[in-house]
Parts: sequence; C-alpha cells; structure tokens
Amino acid sequence: MNNGQVQSYDFRLIRNINDRIVLNLILGNESISGADLARISGMQPSTISNILKGLKKRDLVNNLGKGESTFKGGKRPFLWEIDSNAAYAIGIDVEIGQIAVTMLGLNGEVKNKKIYKTDNIPNPEELAQHLITSVNDIISDSGVDPDKILGAGIAIAGIVNRETGEVLMTDIIPQMKFSLTNALQSKYDFPVIAENNANASAIGSKVVGTAKGEKDFMTILVKLDAHVSGIGIGLVLNGELYHGSSYCSGEVTPEYPPMYNMISRLRDQFNTGKILKKYLNKIEDLNIRMLIDAANQGDALAVHYFQLLGRMIGTSIAKHIAMINPAKVIITGDVAEVGDLILDPINEMVSYELVAISKENLNIVASKSGRYSVAVGAASIVIDEFLKIPAFNSNSISNLSTSR
Repeated sequence: MNNGQVQSYDFRLIRNINDRIVLNLILGNESISGADLARISGMQPSTISNILKGLKKRDLVNNLGKGESTFKGGKRPFLWEIDSNAAYAIGIDVEIGQIAVTMLGLNGEVKNKKIYKTDNIPNPEELAQHLITSVNDIISDSGVDPDKILGAGIAIAGIVNRETGEVLMTDIIPQMKFSLTNALQSKYDFPVIAENNANASAIGSKVVGTAKGEKDFMTILVKLDAHVSGIGIGLVLNGELYHGSSYCSGEVTPEYPPMYNMISRLRDQFNTGKILKKYLNKIEDLNIRMLIDAANQGDALAVHYFQLLGRMIGTSIAKHIAMINPAKVIITGDVAEVGDLILDPINEMVSYELVAISKENLNIVASKSGRYSVAVGAASIVIDEFLKIPAFNSNSISNLSTSR
C-alpha cells in the first residue's frame, strides 16, 4: 500500500522540489513566462532556465513561443505550459446506479469521460469488478500508453479513510468497512487512491477548477435523483483538504426533499412547462438530467424547480458558510450545469444569514465540470499528489491566482 503517494512512472518523475514549484506555478497559471516564474518563486532566472530545459527534455512542459510585451515594453517573453500528454490520471465517481470515469492529462484537460449505469451492487467484490471494467475501458478508449498513467483516484459517497483506502460507511453497498483500493492496486502497476466524493470535488476545484490559487474555500456537492437527495461539503483550509478527526468533515444531513417529492408538489404548474408538461401523469419517467436540459431551454416548470431547490440549498449551507467564512464556495455536481438559475437563489438565501463584511468577500460559483465534478476531482487527487510540495516550501506557490 502506497498511502496515496504517487511513485510510478519513474523515468518522468519530478526530480526535486524546485521542479515541483515550477510545475505548480505553470499549472496554476495555464501559461507563464520564465521571468514571471523567477519573480514569483524567488529563484534566479538562470535557475529557472535550467529547470525549464530539464522539464522540456522530459516532455513535461511545452514552449508556446513569445507572448505579449509588458506595459513597460521590452522583449516579448517566452511562455510555457504543462504538456497535456506528458502523463495521465484516471478518476472514478461511484454513485448509486452509476459510475462516472474520466481521464485527465497532466494539465487537467479532460481526455475522455464516460458514464456506466449499474444495478444494485451487493458487495465489494462486484463493485471491484465494475471499477476494473471502467478503468480498462477508459484506458483502451483513450489509446494512451498505460506506462504514462500516474494513478487512479476513486471517490465514493460516504466516510473514507484516505490513508488506508477503507470505506467506513456508505449507502452504495450494504457492507461497511471494506477496502476500495486493494482489488485495483493488485491488478495495476500504478497507485490507487480512495477519497470521499465531496472531498474529491474540492481537490478538483483546487487543482484544475475554479478555486485555483484559493487558500480557503468550500465545495458544496449536490447529489439529487428520483428518490435520493443529499449534500456533501468539501473544505480546504490554508490550501489543504480538511478531513476532520475521523474523516467525517462535511458529512451533513440534507434539508431538502428528493426530486420526485418536489416535482409532485408542483403538479398544478405543469401546464407552464413547455417541455415538461407532457410528464404530468408520468412523473416517474423524469430524471435530474431531463430537468437540467429543460431548465437550460427555458422550461418554466424546470426553472421554478431549480429556483426552489436553490433556496433550500442556500438556507441549509448558510450556517456552514458563516462558521468557516471562506473566500469562495463552489457548487458542484449535476445541478451546477444550470448556473445562475440555482446560484442566484443560493446567494439570496445565504446573504440573509451573513454579516455584511462576510458577504462582501464571498464568491459563490458553479463548477465547470458539472456531472463529472467528482470524477475530475478524483483524478485531480493523483495530479495533486504527483506535484505535491513539502509544507516548508508551500508558500512559494501561495499566490498562483494573482501572479500574472
């Protein structure tokens, strides 16, 4: 067991801390000049030049050519980016009724993604077979060299011991206290890491999502289906994921009803929905994806549903936001795909609970990964571990979002 430390893909491993600092700065800025890398890191320009040459030789970075001159004029700087095809990470999101899997390039670019529908999974052995199938398929479909895969992250709803890969509690299968990583780790040469789904979503936001450069933020993972509803909170403090004393941080009780319950209460409004009105007498045929698509096409009933849902979510998370006082809150999961339709009522209800100075500094946004938020986050855990900088040097990259 590797305890989550990515050690595979030896000939391309980052060789020292300075390499990691430079790669983190490039990843945080998407593209950046050597001069800015020297300025932000505090290293000498000659040192940066040598590091970039070494990273380029290992195909970890690309030279994009010359960028724009600064307002002071002078020579146009050369810009650098992470080579998306240098290495890959697999992310898996295990939910009731489906498994979502993604493959990311080293820069966080989504190379492939897929949803697998599943029946009720009775035991860990059958779950392992589903996971192996999804991993084999994503590798085959992507056509990548398996030797370039850094690792796989698996995220599941429930309480997960990140250090051991053990699932302590979950609603996905009846059994508790089973390893989520052993079956895959014995089959593949790359390491496998397990994490709670909301925590994975938070890491994804930090590494490749909308929280790049943020030191204190929350993700609100909204899971909603026909008969199941729930939210999970991922919490990053001072740049590090917070698990809590028993890996239970962010495990909160939802305060809103499942989809069918809410839709049933809106029966008298079905005639307002140009798309959904035909489902008045067959509500059981609806699913969350259909509601999202209808809302994004302006269906009045679907829009009203997400506005109601947003108010409920805003009311239930306001106290958590008030307690933590984060700079940013990211709404993740399928519902993020309706954007302002759900963000506006969430903001409205949260603002009622916060003091003025807290509201001024808070930014609530939607994840760009939508339904793949957790799978992207699970893969991002692998990238995060691969690029991790020891704590005593972490201040060197504390201002990624303001470095340009």
